[in-house]
Amino acid sequence: MSLLRDRLIERGSALLFGSRARQDSHWISDFDVLVLHDNVDNADSLRYWARGYSVDLFVIDLASTKEEIERMNTVLLDALLEGVILFDDLDTIEELKEFTLDMVRTRGLKRRKDGGYW
Repeated sequence: MSLLRDRLIERGSALLFGSRARQDSHWISDFDVLVLHDNVDNADSLRYWARGYSVDLFVIDLASTKEEIERMNTVLLDALLEGVILFDDLDTIEELKEFTLDMVRTRGLKRRKDGGYW
C-alpha cells in the first residue's frame, strides 16, 4: 500500500475495507481499497496499477462523496463503517465516518447478511 501512496497519490485519503480490514480474509482474498481524491484525473492510472496487486480499487471524487453516501453507495458505506484508515491527507475520513453513521442511524438501516443495507 505504500507504493499506492508514494507513487500514485500526491494528496488523498484511503481506507482498507472488506475481509482484510475485518481480519476474516483467506489467502486468496483481494484487498478492497477506497481512495478519496480531490483530483481524480489519475483514476485510470490508479486502477491500472491496482490490477497487478490483487487490489479492488475504488476511486471517488471527494466533492461528490456525501452525495454518494446519501445515494446509498454500498462501497462507501462499507468502507466508512468498517474500514481501516491507511492515510488521510485530506483530513476528512473521520467526518465522513460520522456523516455515514448518522445517516444509517437516522434511516434505521441495518446490514444484511449478503452485504446490502435495508
